[in-house]
Amino acid sequence: MENRTERTVTTYLAHTRAFSRYLAKAHPGLSLTEVEPGQIHAFLLHEGERGITQVTRSTAYFAIKALYNYLVGTGEVPTNPPTS
Repeated sequence: MENRTERTVTTYLAHTRAFSRYLAKAHPGLSLTEVEPGQIHAFLLHEGERGITQVTRSTAYFAIKALYNYLVGTGEVPTNPPTS
């Protein structure tokens, strides 16, 4: 992740791992390349239900968006679901 501090990278990795764990439980067999915007929205709602603050959920959203920007850049996915 270019132009990001080490702390930001660590935080983003934690959020994307949490998203991956959520997908594995809520949508078994779904790969990151098959995710749709509604599944990201559901994850963020789930985090809210767990008591995660809006600020932290916003950071999670930006982390997921950064992940998908990378995947779009490598050709793994055609579009970025968080921005669709």
